[in-house]
Amino acid sequence: MRMHALTWWLILAATLTAHAADVPAKEKPAAADKPPFTFVMIEYDGGSWSELARGEMIEHADIYIPNMLRWMNTNKLSPVSEKVERLRFSDDRIFNHPALYIAGHFRFKMTDPDKKNLKSHLERGGMLYIEDCGGAVEAIEQYGAFAKQIYDLLPELFPGEKWERIPFDHEIFRKPYVFEEGLPNFFGDNNNGAFDPKKPRKGQGGMGFMHKGRMISFYSDADTCCAWGPAVGKEWEDQPWKMGANIITYLINHSAAPGK
Repeated sequence: MRMHALTWWLILAATLTAHAADVPAKEKPAAADKPPFTFVMIEYDGGSWSELARGEMIEHADIYIPNMLRWMNTNKLSPVSEKVERLRFSDDRIFNHPALYIAGHFRFKMTDPDKKNLKSHLERGGMLYIEDCGGAVEAIEQYGAFAKQIYDLLPELFPGEKWERIPFDHEIFRKPYVFEEGLPNFFGDNNNGAFDPKKPRKGQGGMGFMHKGRMISFYSDADTCCAWGPAVGKEWEDQPWKMGANIITYLINHSAAPGK
């Protein structure tokens, strides 16, 4: 009787083992996919978000930047949302995003809460991408220059730190596309005669603001964002898209949403 019972258990065990071998192993649940990068454009009071150039800023948010983001997705680069979110520095929702973007022509209003939120965002892992849109000299003299204001703002928030010229071999000029001579010059001094490569630069070219060994802000005076519009000059081919892809890829790889 004992022998029969033992034999029965051996047969049952063998049968279960064979059946288990035929059943594929249950796959581990895949880690949740990382959400696509959201491009956050900063809206502010005064300056280019006033009646001076508000239509142009909205056009950038609704057309130009989505063009760039769509190009990235079409070329299978880092996944990005093609919808731009417009926020203010004072809005705590900026802490949900790793990088912020600001552009303009003219001097704008910057409150103490704006400055406090921006500084907290940057020192806790965020980044600020700046595009100086330039503009007619007469208008800038009348309304004040966005470029000077934003350039002076970072040293005010981080005393003792300063802007530095980004070398041509920096990652932002190398990945995913190589720019041997650094930031291309898409517009130059004035917006008249756009895409003239012979026009002089407005300022320094690609600049980075360093804090504790990390670049927390990238400053461009090349009007890269304007070159994402519908009428891209033939002489530039796909350079505006590639430079934009490098900047956005750098933001994705070197910034983190601070959280609030």
